[in-house]
Amino acid sequence: MGINYLDLRLLGYGSEYSEQEKVSLETENSKYCYNDAIILLVCLKGTATFDTGDTDYTVSENMFFSISSGETFYLRSRSDDFEADAIIFDDAILKKTAQGLINIYFMNVLREHPLQRIPENKTGLCHEICSYLRRILQENDNFFQKQIIGNYLEILFYEGCNLMLHDPKNGAFLKRKPGSKKNRIADRFLLAVEKGIRNSRQVEYYAEELGMSAKYLYAVVKEVTGKTPSEWINEYTLTEARIMLKNTDSSIQNISYDLGFATPSHFGKFFREQTGTTPKEFRKTARGGGKIQRFSQTNDNYL
Repeated sequence: MGINYLDLRLLGYGSEYSEQEKVSLETENSKYCYNDAIILLVCLKGTATFDTGDTDYTVSENMFFSISSGETFYLRSRSDDFEADAIIFDDAILKKTAQGLINIYFMNVLREHPLQRIPENKTGLCHEICSYLRRILQENDNFFQKQIIGNYLEILFYEGCNLMLHDPKNGAFLKRKPGSKKNRIADRFLLAVEKGIRNSRQVEYYAEELGMSAKYLYAVVKEVTGKTPSEWINEYTLTEARIMLKNTDSSIQNISYDLGFATPSHFGKFFREQTGTTPKEFRKTARGGGKIQRFSQTNDNYL
């Protein structure tokens, strides 16, 4: 009984795992907030209630509940027979599994509809794969450990996407034909930003690279994804900034220039506006432990 943890961050894709960041959801009425950890909780038996501040979610058998990185939540209660698989990963692992629009849509659905019901046979399949992957993670002498785990992760990922596609509450954006011209443009844009974010943060740069006007690119990306090109550029910039602040010893000044900011002050202001904390505070917290606190909004020191 209880929670069976499968922490895929142990694979080391783009991040250094620390035991201090270990996810543990064992204490009722406790406040949790894990930085750089996306949690999918698949309920096998019993019930548990989570409070995200805005909404209470009751997870029961054959359901899964998603918790985004940096999201504050409470485990309010759980039944004595509660049992669940907890799959823990980060953005780097997700990028290894799928790219482009399907990745974006998957995360959008998880954020907007974190509680999903799944067929009993799919719950069983997920549990079998999770049990197998936990064993593989312990095989440090397995030469093909990452390849094996990567293939099984793709199975879980696309099984999850398939379930979401059949659920009407998940929104019309999942129903678009993946081969449509506008979808292809949006997909190419997202891939271009992912690869080129350290080269430019300007929409015009990507529009020129894709051979179209910035105005047309704006309209297409906004229609297909629900976000503007600038919003996506900011999101990718923030992801890169977090990775560099946490996993490298590069100075904040060098990171700001690497990400295309004119000055470290511009980078600090951007980071503060996006996260509510400064790069320096984020680096200190990210390296100090998995649980994080909400940072003060009153400090004017951007770095």
